[in-house]
Amino acid sequence: VSQSRYAFPWRIELRRRVNTETKPSDKVHLKGLITQRVPFVKVTVPGYFETDTVSHAGGIPWGHYGYTVNTTDIFTGWTLQRMIKGKEAVTTVDALEALFAKLPINIMALYFDSGSGFLNYEMEKRFGKKMKLQHSRPQKKNDQAHIEQKNDTHVRQLLGYKRYRDWETDRK
Repeated sequence: VSQSRYAFPWRIELRRRVNTETKPSDKVHLKGLITQRVPFVKVTVPGYFETDTVSHAGGIPWGHYGYTVNTTDIFTGWTLQRMIKGKEAVTTVDALEALFAKLPINIMALYFDSGSGFLNYEMEKRFGKKMKLQHSRPQKKNDQAHIEQKNDTHVRQLLGYKRYRDWETDRK
């Protein structure tokens, strides 16, 4: 039996971790304030948004590189994007505020994954009183099906998989 056969499950797990950029939030107590979304509820009016970040690491998930904050209305399919440097909570929430300022409709709810870019105190502080905030179940991509589709059609097909980085901080 070859050694590669024994390492196969480990390699698959490593590839899965490298391909996803979502880091679980360590703010477990925030999950009481930001509730878990009930999946597959039919939305019949505009104002219910799914949001996600798309990594532009070019297959190298370390160092400094860009992300796209992508948000879409579930009912109308209206989609907006904004490029950010890094994935810190304040940067992500700032991008969402800028995107939402462009919308002609009221935002009723914001749905996002359980990553630290969205499930944080900054999100609760700025949006908690304005709209319903809900996170998806961990490791369940189908809970965010609308935005995952837009990540491909509106971000990946336009920008591809190459690395966008902050050149000044990477040269040091």
